[in-house]
Amino acid sequence: MDKCIQTEPEDYTGLNFHQRPPETPVRNSFHYVSPHLDTPFLQSSPFLPDAYPPPPLYYWQGPPIPFLHNTPQLFTPQAQPKHSEGNQGQGSQGQKKDAKRLWQTGKDKIEEIFALLSKWKWSIGDLFLHMFFMEDTHGKSFEPSPRHVQVIAKFLAGETKIGVSRLIEAWMKSAYGLPSEQDYERQMFYSTTVDYRTIKHARPAITSFAAQVIKEKLVKEARKVVKSESGLHTFTSKGKDISRYDLGERALPEAMAVFQETTPLTWEYVLVIAMPNKEAEDRERRPPAIVAAHAMSMLAYSRNLYAKLVALEKGILNFACCANHYLYKYDSRVGGGPSYHSVCEALKKLAANDARIIREISWSQNSSWILRFDNVQHYVRPRNFRVGKEATMKIGTAGTVFEFVNFSSVALDINEKKKKLAENKRKDLTFPQLMALIDTNHIHKVLILQFLRILINYVPCLHKYKANVRKQYNTNAVKKQLPLRKTRLFPLPTNGRNETITAELMHALLDFIKEMGYTEDAYIYMQFHDTPFQRLDWLQPFLETWHACWTDLCRIFEAHWDSLLSPDPSSIGHSANHLKRKAPSNLKKVDYYPYSELAYQVLDARILDCWRIYLAGKDGDLLQYFEKKEVEKNLPSFKELHEMACILFNRYGHPHAFERAMKGAYKDPKKTVAMGDAWTRTPHDESSTQLNGNKAKATKKKKKAAEEQEDEPSPPFEGDQTLAQSCRFIYDAAVSREVIYATADGDVGRVWEALKSMILTFAGSTHSKYMNYLLEMLCDLELESSKELREAFLSNWIINPSGEAGRFVAGDKFQEQLQDEMYEHIGRKDRGFDEDYMRKVIAPNAYRFVLVKKTITQGLGLAKRGYKHSEPHTNPEMAKLLQVYQNEQLHLFRKGRTYGGDPRKTDDLGRGVQRLMEGKLAAWVRDTTRTRIVNKSAPPEVVERELTELETAMDALDEEINIQQNQEAAETRTAGQVLQLADGELVFEYEGDVDEGDDEPEGLIDISNYDVDTE
Repeated sequence: MDKCIQTEPEDYTGLNFHQRPPETPVRNSFHYVSPHLDTPFLQSSPFLPDAYPPPPLYYWQGPPIPFLHNTPQLFTPQAQPKHSEGNQGQGSQGQKKDAKRLWQTGKDKIEEIFALLSKWKWSIGDLFLHMFFMEDTHGKSFEPSPRHVQVIAKFLAGETKIGVSRLIEAWMKSAYGLPSEQDYERQMFYSTTVDYRTIKHARPAITSFAAQVIKEKLVKEARKVVKSESGLHTFTSKGKDISRYDLGERALPEAMAVFQETTPLTWEYVLVIAMPNKEAEDRERRPPAIVAAHAMSMLAYSRNLYAKLVALEKGILNFACCANHYLYKYDSRVGGGPSYHSVCEALKKLAANDARIIREISWSQNSSWILRFDNVQHYVRPRNFRVGKEATMKIGTAGTVFEFVNFSSVALDINEKKKKLAENKRKDLTFPQLMALIDTNHIHKVLILQFLRILINYVPCLHKYKANVRKQYNTNAVKKQLPLRKTRLFPLPTNGRNETITAELMHALLDFIKEMGYTEDAYIYMQFHDTPFQRLDWLQPFLETWHACWTDLCRIFEAHWDSLLSPDPSSIGHSANHLKRKAPSNLKKVDYYPYSELAYQVLDARILDCWRIYLAGKDGDLLQYFEKKEVEKNLPSFKELHEMACILFNRYGHPHAFERAMKGAYKDPKKTVAMGDAWTRTPHDESSTQLNGNKAKATKKKKKAAEEQEDEPSPPFEGDQTLAQSCRFIYDAAVSREVIYATADGDVGRVWEALKSMILTFAGSTHSKYMNYLLEMLCDLELESSKELREAFLSNWIINPSGEAGRFVAGDKFQEQLQDEMYEHIGRKDRGFDEDYMRKVIAPNAYRFVLVKKTITQGLGLAKRGYKHSEPHTNPEMAKLLQVYQNEQLHLFRKGRTYGGDPRKTDDLGRGVQRLMEGKLAAWVRDTTRTRIVNKSAPPEVVERELTELETAMDALDEEINIQQNQEAAETRTAGQVLQLADGELVFEYEGDVDEGDDEPEGLIDISNYDVDTE
């Protein structure tokens, strides 16, 4: 009789059947009801780990039955066991005695299953085949029973305690699935080439299955990511709108987003490969995400040549950095970037799109452009000299258009401009009116702030007042502050015209106008032509600020340099010699950056020396004075420092300070300079006072003039020429630096006021052309323009390409930077500025090259570079200069102090005022208004006469410009010059006489009637 005995719960982990005590009851059973079945069935697993609770066990006493194929009623705990005939009628006590207690381990059950499989002549593979593939022994599929379906479904759905993952883990850990070392399947682990179904051993079969499934998934993701709609295609294949192309900064983040969304599995694999550990995910050095994105971009570009979002960025970056052609070949070969030809074609398309945008805005009724252009030149030295292959200078003109800010059609009304010109107010311009147009009070105010700014920047304990200085600039000293706005600009194609020749300048200008979208079939000259286009009535010329400031710096060096071996401490050469600086090769055109830094450094030292005398005494130390005040907690307030700065400005920086020092007439105590030691001139070798420090002989003309002066009796000199010259340098250099400060701050009103004051100094110098330019600007803006046009011009005079505070820049200086970028790409190429390579590839993309080098680091997650040279501290230089000035008592009044030379040489301001008052201003007014009234309606003889005079004047101007260019190109030639190489630079040593020209005798002039003193 078959029996089913219910057991009692007990845990015998680790005991086998023979070790169990006979009296120990068997583990309890449970009754499980499946939600998917109508009848309950047994759920048991002997494969659970020890940590799990023991499953229920039943012992079947009778013929063996297949596991899990027994009827539910057979294993129901409530079912009563059947008894044999010999035991019928006996009670429960008899049943317990006769019941045969048996306990089976997992091993016993497995043996029974194996026995059953052996009986059926099945292997485990046959069991799994029939169970999961539902095929019979003949390979024919059969309809599974509901129980079959439900059991398999629960197992594969993970609803059983032992799931598929545990079985795979067991197979992978089993030593029986590992091929021997001699077996050929030992080499088939993770095989992607051998079909996993043909592999017999478990381990290589499972790994190969996983590898091949993952390979198929990765291939699907790769197919998807290189499609045009994924986002990796660029404008070159029309996969992305070229107008929305953002260079440098967004390319890599966009690619990372595409990979994470379209290829998540590939992205995760590559990212994990790039990380040595989990902590490396957020590291700053070689971030794994960026490395993974670049690796996947190379793979995508290899699969599809149009999926080059990141690759194109790399190619343009290589082009912007003037990479060698070998790098293009290498990158193209390994999939890192496109070829050189592909990059050039992409740049041409970008340039064509820029040209389309320029034309659209040109013809818009609500916007306009501002054109800035300058000459460009490139010296070409051929490798092999042949006929037609000589060394030549390639000359051209480069221009850039800037979008008009605050556009107003009223401001650009040509009829209103003609109306203002017809009034001809400039013909009545006089010197008093000119001085009234210059806000001298404002100039004095900002120069006083410069005195204060220099002190606060130098003394550490006064740095807390920097915010106060900035507040003064933004409130009391502000004139017209421009709002923060990023300037939109587009470089234009270059041309091969020479702007120094009037006719070619006209052609260059019209070429730029054509690129902007304006054309006309016939054009020759301006005023006497029929149409407004031919007369250029629509054109409003203006002077740029940086070139004016550079010319003013050259004027300062011409006036104040003297020589490196000059004994006069007021000269720049004297200070440069103590700083071991070299003399400029040409004082009329000094290198801007090194010599502007020198001039402003000398200015700082001299103003600090003035502070030292005022606060610490003539023998005191400025830093020690403030250190003592800080210890005593008695530092002066900002208001007190500002009042002191006013006093020092009146003593040393005011335009009148020069005359007061020269005359020695100090009446106001606030303007009186402290007295120094009595002056006694020391003997000095005149042969060492030449411009470049060479031991050349003095000119015969100067010797003769000196002898004549010795014969003529002269009254004793009551002033201090050295102090006066230093005062004039302080004023000149401070005004020059005010233009720099105001430009960077974006206060175009301050810039304009400083430039207007330069009219006086340019008038007294050799750079009188800039006097003409500035006078023309002043009359045009102040007398001949409407209020709207004046405001519109000032709003666009300086630009801000970055859109950040303190990053405003002069338009012509920015144009120079773009031209420097072009020069880097020309290199040694024999290319003219009018060739397609320059016009279609290089010039229109010059600003793009600047941007890609700046923004590429931002896309990589690096800190944004300021692209400003960090100014190194000048403490040693400043200490040396302060010591020299203290020893020389430079800013103390020493009656009769002079080192010879004409004091008028440094006084460009006084000389300019005198010249303007004596007729130079009237002559300029007459020359500029003479032909203005002449037009086509005038009598023919008047037109012919005026046109002839105009053409003669233009020819003379062209000849003068060509002569000047030839002189600058050939450097200064003198008798017996020797060319040598010293410290890596070419220097000239002169063995003959140097003629420095004649000095016109001019007297000093008092400009007190035209300047406002600041108390």
